[in-house]
Amino acid sequence: MSDDFHEGARSGHPEDICPLCHVPGCIIASDFKAMGTHRVKFCLACRHVSDNGHDKGPIDVHEEES
Repeated sequence: MSDDFHEGARSGHPEDICPLCHVPGCIIASDFKAMGTHRVKFCLACRHVSDNGHDKGPIDVHEEES
């Protein structure tokens, strides 16, 4: 059962390349295998989310002022 589900995240790894803008090392990748394999990437360069290489839309970033 442990082979059926795996997840992890990393940020800034040089092998992680955005499938949309092709900038390396600027994404957080999450791989998991539950009801199919998904690779969700959040690119900080183009600010888009991709799921298995397909664009899922822009990241909406809100920063609170302190």
